[in-house]
Parts: sequence; C-alpha cells; structure tokens
Amino acid sequence: MKKILLKLSISLVLSIVLTVGIAAVILNVYERVSCKEFFSIKKNLCVNPGLFDNCVPQGITYNYDEDCFVTSCYMSNDTESRIYKVKKGKKICYKLKINGQPFKGHVGGIQYKGNNYYLADGDNGVYRIDSSALNDSKRKQTINLPKPVKLFCKVSYCFADDSFLYVGEFSRTPYYVCKHDYSYNGINHSALVAKYKLNDLSSPVEFYSVPDNIQGFAIDEQGNIFLSSSWGLSQSKYSVYHPSSVIKMEDRYVGKPIYFLDEPDRIVQGPFFSEDLDFYKGYLINLTESASNKYVIGKFLFDYHIFGLDKNNLLIQ
Repeated sequence: MKKILLKLSISLVLSIVLTVGIAAVILNVYERVSCKEFFSIKKNLCVNPGLFDNCVPQGITYNYDEDCFVTSCYMSNDTESRIYKVKKGKKICYKLKINGQPFKGHVGGIQYKGNNYYLADGDNGVYRIDSSALNDSKRKQTINLPKPVKLFCKVSYCFADDSFLYVGEFSRTPYYVCKHDYSYNGINHSALVAKYKLNDLSSPVEFYSVPDNIQGFAIDEQGNIFLSSSWGLSQSKYSVYHPSSVIKMEDRYVGKPIYFLDEPDRIVQGPFFSEDLDFYKGYLINLTESASNKYVIGKFLFDYHIFGLDKNNLLIQ
C-alpha cells in the first residue's frame, strides 16, 4: 500500500510540474506574440533587485552622477520598505526608518536629480533624501527619512528634469477615485500630474490631466510625454504624446493652467504590472512588480530585469 501511495504521490507531483511547465510555455509564447513590438525595442539593463526578498518594486531612476540604478519598494511581508542601489553589478539595500522606527509605507516612484532623491509616498507627498544617505560603505544599511514635503495630491509616481519635479496620482474608477475630472473631445480624465519647480515645492506651476491607471510619467526636452499604465492582469501600455497632443485647456486648477493629454500618438503593449519611468542613455527605463513574491506570475515569464525601451523608436508614429 505504501508503495502504491508513493507512486501516486510522485505521479501527482510530476503531473502538477508538467502542467505548470506547459502553462508557463503557453504564457511565454502568448506574451512574445501579443507584445512583439515591445520585445523588438526592449533591452535588459540589469537585474531588478529584491524580487525574492518580498520586495514589491514601485520606482526606478538612474543616478547619472554615480552611474547606477536606484529602485524603491514596499514589502509584502509587512517589514520596512526599501531602496536598492545597483552599481556595477553590486546590490546595496537600504531599509527605511522614520523617527527611528521602521517605515512600512507603500512607497511609490523615485527620482534622482541635483544630488537629491525624491521618493513618493501617497498622501504624505515626497521625501527629499540627500544622495549622501545612499552611500556604498555596506551592502545593507538603514536610512532615516526626513520630514515629507506635502504636495497637492496623493503622489504615486514622480519624474524630474533639470528644473522641475512632476508628481502624479493614480486613478482607477471606482476603486481609486481622484475627482480631478476634466474632458476634451469626448475623453474623460480624473487624475492630475502636478509640475513644481525643483527649488520651490510650495506651489505647482501647472498641471497635466492624465488617464486612469497611470503608473509612471516622463517628459523629454522636446516636450514629448511618456506614460506607463497597468492594472491587474491586463497588458501594460506605454503611451507617447507628442507636444501637439498636449492641449492647453480653458479650465484652471488652483489658478494654474491645465494641459490635457489627448489621444496618444503611439501605444506599445507590454507585459503585466509596469511601474515607474525615467530616462537612461537613449532609453525609457522601466521595471515591473510581476515577478515579486506577491504576484509571482512574472517569475514564469522571466521578468527579472530593469529594462529600457528605445526612445527614438517609441517616438516613431
């Protein structure tokens, strides 16, 4: 009887492994076919850190002064949120504290500019962290967060250029409703991205009205806007808006102008769970949370990397 039970157990395990393997192959083939355009312009840049440590990646930025990638993550096991630095293949982990206590907040995007990191934290606004806090002395360190800078909205993602910081809210009706409702040409938006001067975060300069499900925002020197959007197991979208598709509205918000993002000039579909955006040497860089222990599915799709999408190719209509 024991031998029969052992054989049945082995057969069951092998059947499960075989089924999972076949499902993974089918899923990979589907992803490569349905996202063919995405994979044709994608380049893996480095390993996305923390995916096997219960980290759920949210933010990505490139520190051009140190030539390294920096990510932000919250934790699925209710421990301290983290920042990771990946420099020349070396991974450094910074656990976050606030007032000396473990910080377990759902951090969002992160951006580096002017010797500061800007870390999004929802209703709390952003933390402006001096880059010296992320030193290379040890592989594991802690950072005590400064007092957050409160901004106009719940900050989910952020982007910075040489002069401005852009912070945006995530809207998903009816789950996450931002109530900043604007319409143009029959298109309705309910979320805003606010633009602030880097040297004055007290009041926004202007706003951008953006669609639901936005996870990342970036704007280049020519005024082209790039958005990443995702929700659940729907394919991610990378949308490009040329300046002619960014419409100045008659409406104003808190006395400041609003620009409405009309129909995108190009959309590239990608794998699930896309997040924050930044630029790096001709690439629009991104990461996903799909291969985290929380969501798992990306492990079967080998979505383990911080990657870049060729920016010049994205701008082709």
